[in-house]
Amino acid sequence: MSAHAPADSDNDLITRVVHIVLDVLAGRGVDLHWGDKVPSVLLANGFEQVHTRWVAGTWAGGSAGCRLYGDNATQLRDRLLAEDLSHDEL
Repeated sequence: MSAHAPADSDNDLITRVVHIVLDVLAGRGVDLHWGDKVPSVLLANGFEQVHTRWVAGTWAGGSAGCRLYGDNATQLRDRLLAEDLSHDEL
């Protein structure tokens, strides 16, 4: 994950919060790598023509991807505060 904000301190904060959100989600059983496993599962279940294509993209502030992290942070607020994020950081 890479953040690009006007100030380095903003980049550091965004990166820190996203990593903690992902760690909390993983700790609650979310498989953050499920997409990596899909081709093997399909092949193991009899699918024959499985092709994988990787795509990288960026999310601008306020976009759907960024709002998803914001929603996760809102829903996980108490847990994130317990993980040493401050109210100001959130």
